[in-house]
Amino acid sequence: MTLPNICWSSRAASALDYRPRNAPMRDMRKHLEKLRTDAAECALIRDLATDPAKRELFTRLAEHLSTLAREVEAAIAAKLDDDNAQA
Repeated sequence: MTLPNICWSSRAASALDYRPRNAPMRDMRKHLEKLRTDAAECALIRDLATDPAKRELFTRLAEHLSTLAREVEAAIAAKLDDDNAQA
């Protein structure tokens, strides 16, 4: 019988209080995908907007979300590098 790859929290009083070791990485990847999707949607809205002020707003939003996505991507890469260095 193989046990799941888990790490116990500091208050692991019950068998239900655990999370997979790669849960934070999955969360970061989910956030990265959400940022990319939101940036693409803002760019689409920008392209469809007829009001110049709204076009400018959605341009800034798309650029900001893209920047955040790049930063999350860099954090994921750094985490993977750290994990590989420790292994």
